[in-house]
Amino acid sequence: MDIPPYENPYKSTGPTLTPDASGPDDSAAKALVKPPAMILMILSIISIVLSGGVLIFSAGQIDMAIFEDFTRANPVEQEKAVNVIGNLVGLILSIPFHIFFIFACKKMMKLESKSVVWMMLILAVIPCCTPCCLGLPIGIWGIVVMNDPIVKLAFK
Repeated sequence: MDIPPYENPYKSTGPTLTPDASGPDDSAAKALVKPPAMILMILSIISIVLSGGVLIFSAGQIDMAIFEDFTRANPVEQEKAVNVIGNLVGLILSIPFHIFFIFACKKMMKLESKSVVWMMLILAVIPCCTPCCLGLPIGIWGIVVMNDPIVKLAFK
């Protein structure tokens, strides 16, 4: 077996399992990324709606009279006020967070911005970032899909 000097001696002669990157058809990759992206998007929309509802409910629980003289208030009332304010801050911060999730899910379905999609998927597997840990298995599914050779080649 005589190998010319300009060819790779370790090149496989059999068919390769990687998809052809020259084709503009990304339908296989889009079909793979669509289910986890859609589920994460739906979870984010549900989280935004729930956060908005709880935000309105929590804002109604604040007794403004307690802030006029916070130091003379009952310790139980002080603790309640601090808890309500902490909940409000957390809810206000969660809304832009889930808007980012929706943005990244749209990028994932269009096969754009690989780094944004990876950041969203890593955040999705953190249990406190999605409602009731529902994003954990979906985030893992998304990470597995992103490591698929078809999807890797299709991302811009």
